[in-house]
Amino acid sequence: MASHTGRRRPTLPGFKCQQQLAKTTSGNVGTNGRISDGGAWGKCKLKLALDRNTVNIPEDNNLALTTTKVPYVIVADDAFPLSVNLMKPYPGRGLNDKEMIFNYRLSRARRASENAFGILAARFQIFKQRIPTSPMNATKIVMACCVLHNFLISINPALYIPAFSIDTEVIEKRE
Repeated sequence: MASHTGRRRPTLPGFKCQQQLAKTTSGNVGTNGRISDGGAWGKCKLKLALDRNTVNIPEDNNLALTTTKVPYVIVADDAFPLSVNLMKPYPGRGLNDKEMIFNYRLSRARRASENAFGILAARFQIFKQRIPTSPMNATKIVMACCVLHNFLISINPALYIPAFSIDTEVIEKRE
């Protein structure tokens, strides 16, 4: 499941804070729980669409304050294969400083989707256990929860997602 960010919260003068909205924008439901993340990704419709270049991904864009163009990407962990639109951390130990910084920043980016899963599990108690129904009905339940999750965020994000329930990042204001 992918999520996106966007809501600003007031913080200390001279600082800004980006708080995520944790909306789901894509979902792959129905894979057996015994299959690894990488195995599930291999069967995912989004992966197939990315491989065929049929996903409406925005054109490469410049990094902030640079002329370096980069593609839009999905952030992933070690279980996934590296590709143009899928970033994963550098593996192993003995990484140089740039690789460690990259891994740290990628980990920060992954928190957005992990927070979305955490909010879903906290708000919809069905996710606290094995879903006691058929796989087809379980898929419908999960997708319905994702739709309700997005709807409730759009109605009142501050009420649905209290500030203490997600990670926030205070970023020094540069002027």
